[in-house]
Parts: sequence; C-alpha cells; structure tokens
Amino acid sequence: MMPLVEMFDVGKVILDRNSEQTWPIIQDISLAIPRGSVVALIGPNGCGKSTLLRLIAGLDTATTGRLAINALTTPLRVEFMFQDYRATFFPWFSVGDNLRCSFQQDDEEQRLAIANFERLLPEMNLRKFPANLSGGEFQAAALARSLARKADLLLLDEPFNSLDVAVHSKAVALCQEVVARGRVGTVVIVTHDLEDVATLAHKAVLLRSRPGRIECEIDLGDPVKRDSLDGFVTTMKALKSKLHESLSLQ
Repeated sequence: MMPLVEMFDVGKVILDRNSEQTWPIIQDISLAIPRGSVVALIGPNGCGKSTLLRLIAGLDTATTGRLAINALTTPLRVEFMFQDYRATFFPWFSVGDNLRCSFQQDDEEQRLAIANFERLLPEMNLRKFPANLSGGEFQAAALARSLARKADLLLLDEPFNSLDVAVHSKAVALCQEVVARGRVGTVVIVTHDLEDVATLAHKAVLLRSRPGRIECEIDLGDPVKRDSLDGFVTTMKALKSKLHESLSLQ
C-alpha cells in the first residue's frame, strides 16, 4: 500500500534576519511514513524534528525537494499537538471549557477529551483556569484533547516531556489504546525518550544535526508484540545497539 507521507530530498532553508544569511535546517530528507504506523523521530536538539512535523502538517513549505500526502479521504484529518501547547488554550476559559470548545460539533469527542483528562489527572478540578496550571497539567490537558480527536494523521511534538513518572506512564498507555482502537490512522511522534519509542513505534528515524539529515531508520516491528517484558527488553536492546552503531560511525 502507498505510504501516507512521502518525502523526496526535502530541504528547508531559513533566513537569519540579523546577518541576512541563509542556513539549512534540514537537507536531503527522503522518508516514507507507512499508513497505519507509528513513526518516532529522534535526535539531538536542533536537528529539524519539529520542522518535519510542520512540513507534514502543511504549516510550512519545503525549500527544496518534494513532499507528498497520499490521502484516502479528502480533506485529510490532521491533529497536531505542538510543543507550545499553552498557546492553543483560551486563557479566559476553564480547562474543561477549553477541552469542550475544541469539539463544538462532536459530543463524542468532547466526552472523550474530558474522560482522557480525568484518566491522566483524576484529582484535577476541570474548573481551573490555564493560568493556574503547572507545566505537566497543561501538557496533560493538551494531550487529552489531541487523543480525543478522530484523525487520519496525528502529529505529537514531545507530548510527554513535562509529565511526571506516573502521568507519563498513563499517557503512553492511553496513546497505545487510541492507536489500537483505530481512532487515529497514522502517528508521527517526536521524542527523546527511547522507552517511549520502544513501546509505541513501528519505526524510529534518527536524525543528525547541522543541517538535519537522516542518519538511519530502524524497523522495530509490531508494537503489540512488545506488551510482554521480554518483548520490550528485546526491542530496547536492539534499538540501543542500532543507535550506538550509527553514532559510532559518525
């Protein structure tokens, strides 16, 4: 089956307004994201992971190369959880009202957003306002909202990095369930946590920086087979071994 997303020698160059010089963020990116898969983008800060998500979402355009979205439905339903998730909440609405107003035409998604949030933070008062939320509470609300939407393509930019250990574990489990139920078709996630990669992803893509380029792609197989401890440990060992091999060759 044709991949949902295909990139062919994609590059992105930006202008430094101070020096009036251009510099590449990413260069020569060729990548296929299979339909129905979870793909993790990993690599150092500044290697272009978030830029790739923005290009896939259509929020930015490539300077060179070609990016193709092979949608089966029109329009393609895309949900994007940004790193700057605070900017996507209305400060004059409570947390509960923020979650509900995102789905004005869909009662089911409203209920799911609230249920997701209460699962992640069962003691949290939905009447609290964004100004009174900690970073982790804010991120849990943003993730609860994104995982409620039925989407063909779900883009998650470091969705767990502000969560404490307990909430992080629940959030990863919720992501697994959403994928298993088929509420999202394809997922691209940016993360620095290899355990999240080993738990969720079918494929990991390692990028190197200055400019961002693909160092290697690591096929991890079906995440369902990693539900057991042995399966997870085997995947972690294989992932770390491949990363070590790729990095030692640089």
